[in-house]
Amino acid sequence: MDAESPNISKPCFITVINAKGMPIIVYPVSMGFENELKFNVLSNISLDWFENELYDCMTMGKFELSGIKSLFELEGFKVYGQLVQQTGWRYVLGFVNDAREVDVADCFNKVREIVVTCKCNPFVSDQDQLVSQIEQEFKKQFT
Repeated sequence: MDAESPNISKPCFITVINAKGMPIIVYPVSMGFENELKFNVLSNISLDWFENELYDCMTMGKFELSGIKSLFELEGFKVYGQLVQQTGWRYVLGFVNDAREVDVADCFNKVREIVVTCKCNPFVSDQDQLVSQIEQEFKKQFT
């Protein structure tokens, strides 16, 4: 596998959406920033899925209790989402191909852990600092 090929265990992009439904970061992991527009579009499409009545009925195999849902497949990307009911925050991860459920769940756990750690940092005083810190941590963890 060459350096440009995405790894199954890594998402191609990560999107964090706040409780107001505003994406605060769309982070391209393994395919470079030239696909940022495509990832923004896929992230915005995922917002419609979160608002859809069918979202609550969707499941993802044995990880049903984690709240991770397979939202849709489009243009070679499989997009997963998770709504954290307690905070209203949503997490969206896109993969090039079918990743194993355990890999998807692990990525969601890492993303949530990073976001919570950054949000709880007493030195982060505004959203710009939060986004910057999340981006730095995503770089460390996923690239």
